[in-house]
Amino acid sequence: MTKKPRVLQKRNGKAINSTQRPEKGFNLKTFLLISITAFFTWLFSSYLHGSISFNPKHHPLDFLPTQLIQSSDSGKFSMPQPFDTKAHENSGIQIQKGGLIDYSDYTGPSKVFTKFEHPFPCFEGEKQLMRMTPAHEGILFHRPMKTGSTTLTGIVLRLVHNRGQQQYGFDKCKHRSIHGTGLKFEFGKRDKTKSFLFSIIREPQARALSQVFHFQISVGQNEPTDKYLKEQLLTNVNYMHYFVDLGTRNYTLDVQGDKEKLAQMIGYKSAREHKVAIDKSAPEEKRKYERSMKHFRKFGGARSVHDLIGDILDDYDLILIMERMDESLVAFQMLLNLTTKEILYTRARSGGSWSNGFPERPCLYIRPSFKSPGLTKYLASDDWQNHIAPDVQFYKAAHKSLDRTIEYLGREAFSENLSTFRAALKLAAKNCEGRIRSMCSSGGAKIFPVNTTCYFWAEGCDHDCIDELDL
Repeated sequence: MTKKPRVLQKRNGKAINSTQRPEKGFNLKTFLLISITAFFTWLFSSYLHGSISFNPKHHPLDFLPTQLIQSSDSGKFSMPQPFDTKAHENSGIQIQKGGLIDYSDYTGPSKVFTKFEHPFPCFEGEKQLMRMTPAHEGILFHRPMKTGSTTLTGIVLRLVHNRGQQQYGFDKCKHRSIHGTGLKFEFGKRDKTKSFLFSIIREPQARALSQVFHFQISVGQNEPTDKYLKEQLLTNVNYMHYFVDLGTRNYTLDVQGDKEKLAQMIGYKSAREHKVAIDKSAPEEKRKYERSMKHFRKFGGARSVHDLIGDILDDYDLILIMERMDESLVAFQMLLNLTTKEILYTRARSGGSWSNGFPERPCLYIRPSFKSPGLTKYLASDDWQNHIAPDVQFYKAAHKSLDRTIEYLGREAFSENLSTFRAALKLAAKNCEGRIRSMCSSGGAKIFPVNTTCYFWAEGCDHDCIDELDL
């Protein structure tokens, strides 16, 4: 069946930027209002669950979860002790050949992702290509930052266009494939018989470094000094990143109590005395407190890291892993009964290449991330390893889940499909060589949208040269 021309993303020679907002000048009144609102929001969010039991013998700032790693046995929750930092002295994850890791020390939940036993979830897609509104049905790709998600988005866009046009008479199937949290898209309210929800993650330290080098260094044009990189890595964005980003459940209704009661529970006469103790603490101790506060603000007082991992795994149909992209995609193929051609890709942009930018800088050079000796030493420290420990746990859970899923699918059949896929990848790379035109040339020159080979921005720029393959 002849495909309909894809012109929705281009109009009168211009790309439709559905997410672009008009620039606004600085407004002092608005700034003050936002600042005051943020301050009182912070005060309110410091309230904690009234059922939390504290051990006054422990330092009030030793909140960073060791116990939060353990699954809770009941609705009761005891304030956790600090991580055993000795366990993290050499905890940098060693990525082996093929993207494999050793997760033998992981004791939390994992999941066997099972085949989608319902009709392919294709429903007529909206006119706008990259919708940012909630979706409860269709092909739902939760897209984290800096995890190889641009490559996977290209696969999703080709899949929903081709299936929609060739089998259902739609321009495209309904889908989601733009950045945003699971809560924002209301994935927790989806119909599991009419949707397939999946995401992709990456080794947490590499992901955090990539995000800092992309946004703060390349886009923001800041110098990558050890001091600056450390400050950016230690922001709350990189603490429990995957839990906030992928999570589909709202736990904040569990958070109750007040700061005066909290202070008294941990051995202080008042909240003011508690605050003074916090302010006088060392930076690392403050970070322990801030990390714990984020956990309670986002997830309440009764959910451990392992509990939260279990929730995410239950809510998703598949978690892919960037370092094991080929295996992940073959699992995706077999779970959703796709063809080899439907999961083909060519690698999208990465560090050392050019990305779309702003009117004054239409093409941005993405500086590859690097680690100086000083930064390397810090990344091995307890302070940093504690910061990424929850995401490391989730990363290990994803690896274990993928391996269990491969066993469920049948090792022999999976290996055969993987070999076929990798042979087809070579054909795709050869056929697409020199033919892909994104928004920036290899030398950093702007390419106007009407002259690109992409669906939208720099997404799915290889769809034509892959579609024409005879597989």
